[in-house]
Amino acid sequence: MRGLRGRLPAALGAALALALFIAACGGGDATPTDTPAPRATAAPTSTPAMVAEPELVAPRLLVTMPAPSGQVTCHCETFQSASGHLHNLHDYMVGLDPVTGEAGPTHLALSWEVDSTGKIWNFKLREGVPFYQDGQASPKYAEFTAKDVVHTWEVMAGMKGESTPPGNWTVMMDSAADGWHIVNDHEIVLTHKLIELELPFRLSEEWTFGLLSLDYWDDVGGMEAYKKAPMGTGAFSFVEKVVNEHILYKANKPHWRKTPEFDELQLLWVPESATRVAQLISGEAHIAEIPRDLQDEIIARGMKVQRSTLPSFHLWIRIPYYQPTIFTTGEPTPNYDENDPIRNPLVRHALNVAIDRDLINDQFFRGGGMPNPVDFFPPWRSDCKDEWAPYPGPGGETGCAGGWPYPYDPEMGRRLLADAGYPNGFDLVFYTAPNLGGTPELPDVAEAITGMWETIGINVDLQVVQADVLRSQQTARSWTGSVNLVRYSLDPISMAVSFLWREAPRSFIEHESLTEWKKAYDRSLDPDFRFRESQRLGDWFHNEHVTAPLLWLFAEVGINPNVVADYGVNMLHFGPVRYHEYTKAVYK
Repeated sequence: MRGLRGRLPAALGAALALALFIAACGGGDATPTDTPAPRATAAPTSTPAMVAEPELVAPRLLVTMPAPSGQVTCHCETFQSASGHLHNLHDYMVGLDPVTGEAGPTHLALSWEVDSTGKIWNFKLREGVPFYQDGQASPKYAEFTAKDVVHTWEVMAGMKGESTPPGNWTVMMDSAADGWHIVNDHEIVLTHKLIELELPFRLSEEWTFGLLSLDYWDDVGGMEAYKKAPMGTGAFSFVEKVVNEHILYKANKPHWRKTPEFDELQLLWVPESATRVAQLISGEAHIAEIPRDLQDEIIARGMKVQRSTLPSFHLWIRIPYYQPTIFTTGEPTPNYDENDPIRNPLVRHALNVAIDRDLINDQFFRGGGMPNPVDFFPPWRSDCKDEWAPYPGPGGETGCAGGWPYPYDPEMGRRLLADAGYPNGFDLVFYTAPNLGGTPELPDVAEAITGMWETIGINVDLQVVQADVLRSQQTARSWTGSVNLVRYSLDPISMAVSFLWREAPRSFIEHESLTEWKKAYDRSLDPDFRFRESQRLGDWFHNEHVTAPLLWLFAEVGINPNVVADYGVNMLHFGPVRYHEYTKAVYK
């Protein structure tokens, strides 16, 4: 396990502060000038045969999965994981390698660098990138330029109509659109109020900054019209969306970055796992999100299982507790209860030791999960501390080599509850969602944990709701008296804590120490200080039992090998919704 350290992309585990450049190289093709000598005798000549284009077995790639919350056509309508399908439509400032996840100048920014203050970023932009419509470069909206960057920022920040996640760009990043300075069409500078070393990650294709055309936006009349017919510079053009049924894209052939092999891409929104299995086996789908306990069925019918090239998610249980008032409005927090049992660290500790993590890993993930020592601190990070995972893991290792953060000890859980003043347990609402991409097992995992908690005396009300319900509860700060099982991808530490600190727009742990920690972290450029502060944050999570960390998982999908030759990409955060320009097709 420890050998994983340092091999995952820097874009996912640390700030990117070096400028990256690529140079275009080319050479002229030789043009023949000699005329062949005439034949000595006239002879019949044959017309060279036309070489036929290879014919696809299936021109339309069909991918089936649970419907995301929102099924949006603009990143501005929702948050990160609910808009994964839009990554087919857009390019981003910073590209990530589809296999390794390493950041590089593969998308719209050719280079980026930060000054010595950590606040001023300079981006050099790629030239000649068109926007696309109907599978081809638009003749009218011919080139992406710096003005489209500022426009996209303004849309995401809620400055050009109602945007669902504006706080993520104005509060978390603490900068407004007027911080951008356009040097020329292909160079732009952003000045921040605070040190912002994670900016490349925020502008990368792991997040939501898909570039929009200012000219097109203005021509169609703004946000509402744009959402009906979105346009981007990505590898696919939008065709149609039918809520709770599908979204259809047409491949852009040729595309400036990577031309898809399939002519079309259709994402099918199908909630039932059994139905997705049937679709894959019958040929109604070619890639399918299948729970691991159903994989044997598809393998027996000639299908294959393909795993993400990188760990995709960590499963964890959020344990929300709030301040009496909402920071942003000053209004009372809904249902606030200072006596909520989960505010007590002994109770949170009891919840953790009552979970049989080995059983969950074996029963639902075939032993393929990696122990999660502390949330947001995967075992391969250099700042992971062995003391956070002292109990032997699946392979008998301890510490960051593969240990668990807690033992499975129901009797200890009962003692902790009694010490906390709850010898007869308490009532707890437990939420999870069936449509968090890449983890269709979540409802079953939650049901198993419900039984484990009930054995130590907790009266659990398990509620499986759509992800947008969870998100609305988070925004409204209405989670008092409840916990929820979710999956996250890997964010830089400074960005991860932005979901938790008091001033965040969607906080669920409004603890003053988190606010102070983030302010201190954001004032320093010293890597040693930031390293120590990261570990101090991890210590606080571990010692106060702030969450219930479970597993790191690779995403896995079923594929039909008669149609799909390979979908060997990282499925970070989203599951099988993107990188289909790299999906290799089978030809007749």
